[in-house]
Amino acid sequence: MKHYLIPGILIFLCFPLLSQNFPNKKKHKLPKELTEASGLYQAAPDSLWWHNDGGHPAELYLTNSRGEL
Repeated sequence: MKHYLIPGILIFLCFPLLSQNFPNKKKHKLPKELTEASGLYQAAPDSLWWHNDGGHPAELYLTNSRGEL
């Protein structure tokens, strides 16, 4: 069992090196109605449903991939 301890630790420590980081680029400005989004669902390639309920009545919004209502 001791034979597996050090290789196991080394493999475990290498996982962060394999993770991928993608730059967070802002592509489109969202409508003012979407100040806070609790959920997002992509129904089709150009159809996004947003759930907004942050301190307000729950509402659904449909936007295209450019953020237009």
